[in-house]
Amino acid sequence: MLDTAFDAWYVLDYFNDAGGFAAVPLGERGLKDPQFSPAGLPHCQAGLPMPLKSTFTNNRGLLPQKVGNSVCPLLYPEATASACPIDHEKWTTGGCLLKMGTSPGARLRYQIFMLTELFGQARTSVPAS
Repeated sequence: MLDTAFDAWYVLDYFNDAGGFAAVPLGERGLKDPQFSPAGLPHCQAGLPMPLKSTFTNNRGLLPQKVGNSVCPLLYPEATASACPIDHEKWTTGGCLLKMGTSPGARLRYQIFMLTELFGQARTSVPAS
């Protein structure tokens, strides 16, 4: 149930556009806190902002969603390095690729995870039995 609410980027868009705040914090299934540049670009694991290479429309959800492919900044738009600074396993196959929605609500669902003052306790606490 929470995954459905979490993936409701269009709900986050609505409240964000209205100047409000609505959120379901990201679950802890092996995901790391994503980081973003001041321009809103997601960072790769080496901490570099990943440029947007292309977009497509995902029609598989309740509403169509514009999704962007962000790629390794050391390989796109042109190669500027001969190796990844953290020796990432995907370097030899074209570098990192991140697919995520391009709407403000889609980005907010990742950035909310970093707002530990709002969700930190809920994320780390264990219910009493």
